[in-house]
Amino acid sequence: FTLAVERPHSTGIGGGGFMLFREGKSKKIFAIDFRERAPLKAHKEMFIGPDGSALSALSINGVLASAVPGLVAGLLEIHQRFGRLSREIILQPSIRLAENGFPIYPNLARALAQKESVLALDPEASKIFLDQNKKALPEGHLLIQKDLAMTRKRSARQGKKGFYQFQ
Repeated sequence: FTLAVERPHSTGIGGGGFMLFREGKSKKIFAIDFRERAPLKAHKEMFIGPDGSALSALSINGVLASAVPGLVAGLLEIHQRFGRLSREIILQPSIRLAENGFPIYPNLARALAQKESVLALDPEASKIFLDQNKKALPEGHLLIQKDLAMTRKRSARQGKKGFYQFQ
């Protein structure tokens, strides 16, 4: 959960993953797949224009490029099956980091600069990752993600429901 706060460009809350885990006592191996999934209304023609040509830009940025994130469900499933500490305890470091922020490091600064024009299209993303002039926050700037901290708090209290069924 903390990595998803600190590395929003490569393992953020909107992503997914997979885990191979070998339990020490039993020697059993578990595989958990929590990759993103296509939304229910996705279909094979959604990136094809009226003339039959591919509209590949739609699959890269914007609402049609989104999938249902699996990260939160997957990490909470792993915690439920194998964890010992409470959700509140395991989520606390990510909540603290999102609330208090951290200095933007070189790789994140480059990623933000590279996606500056895309981030500028989204008012919420702009508030977090861009300055008042719609320029990417620079290296060393303190990145604070208050909304992400609130989302993490809901997940700590409500589990998956706090993320996937928020109203």
